[in-house]
Amino acid sequence: KITIILQTKSHLQIFTPSLISKFHKPFTNQIPQSSQFLATSPKSLYKPHFYCYNSPKFTKRLSLESIIIELLTYHLWLCMPLFLFPLANLYALFFFPSHTKKLKILALVAPAYYLFLSASVFSGLVIWAMLGFVFNYKILAMLIIWLIVFIFEIKRHKKQKLIRVEADFSIREAFFKWAKTKYLFDFCAFGLIFILWS
Repeated sequence: KITIILQTKSHLQIFTPSLISKFHKPFTNQIPQSSQFLATSPKSLYKPHFYCYNSPKFTKRLSLESIIIELLTYHLWLCMPLFLFPLANLYALFFFPSHTKKLKILALVAPAYYLFLSASVFSGLVIWAMLGFVFNYKILAMLIIWLIVFIFEIKRHKKQKLIRVEADFSIREAFFKWAKTKYLFDFCAFGLIFILWS
């Protein structure tokens, strides 16, 4: 029994000759016994190529797809902690009465937040490059959200450096109010990304 691989523009699908016969009857009656072959395809499909399971080309494509799946797993694990840092900062901003303690928590969380933001975008760009920089609205949403979060985190860092030496209580309170809005946006934005890709 020979297993056939249908390669379309976006993905690979595994078919047996019986399944292929539903849309390409002549092909299944003339399957060559060589390790590799190419079949004429129906016009409705996007240039599909048929490879025998022991074809070197198929083995190469299968290994590439397994690498991408593994990289996606690492990317997911790098993105999951991004929920925790806004939550930690929001907890400090809402429940710690001391301004000094709030600023201390924000300063402690910031390096880890930058690290995971950088790691997540780097792993995402590697996967995107391996996929040939395919563009769709989900990838566009991820890029825009990441840029907004990263830019406003830098702004938060600059504002906080000034607030540390600011004696005016109202100015400090205005900064903390802005920081609450910023981290609420971060948390909701990351949630939106996971909803889009679920």
